[in-house]
Amino acid sequence: MRPIGYSKAVASIEVLFGIFFIGIIIAKITSHRTSYHIRKLFKDNIKQKLNQYAVEFETLNEIIINTHADDFYKTIICFQENALSFNKYIDTEKKEGDFLTDVPSESLNLVGKRIIQVLANFDQLISNISSSYGIRLLNENNRRIIVKALISIDEVCRIFTKSKIFEEIFQKAIESCNKIREGYFMVPELMEEPEQTSDNPDELSF
Repeated sequence: MRPIGYSKAVASIEVLFGIFFIGIIIAKITSHRTSYHIRKLFKDNIKQKLNQYAVEFETLNEIIINTHADDFYKTIICFQENALSFNKYIDTEKKEGDFLTDVPSESLNLVGKRIIQVLANFDQLISNISSSYGIRLLNENNRRIIVKALISIDEVCRIFTKSKIFEEIFQKAIESCNKIREGYFMVPELMEEPEQTSDNPDELSF
């Protein structure tokens, strides 16, 4: 049996649809497997990067603990670089897709704990510095560096608080950031007033 007349066109269309249908099924199966492997590689890459940042924050923690007055500037620069680097990485990953659904909870919780430790020790460092050296080390430039680092960490932590899994630990980090900023950097810079001298006591202002 063979098609005759208009049936030839119908038969040709049927053959093409059959080929397309088989191609779509094969492509769908292949795409699913490829997507699985890509997602697995993506998760492994995230885990590796987060573990790397956990180590970097742990190293930063040791630097902060062992900081002396002469090392203060280097420490806050290191603090800022770590905070900005982590912020940039998370922001990039977030733009590429639903980062929170792929992030390994164990690795991210470890980073969160490291950040809390860093902030706690940094708060102690600032307290010691402000009581011992005052304005000399907490000058305007150093304050700007510290505030920029705290803002970067705060922004990242707010991303993770959108997930119920990570909300508690990163909310603590946000509270630590706010404590440092409100305690040391949300007040006007103290200015030394010039001495006033005059032969006439009435001209002196107090």
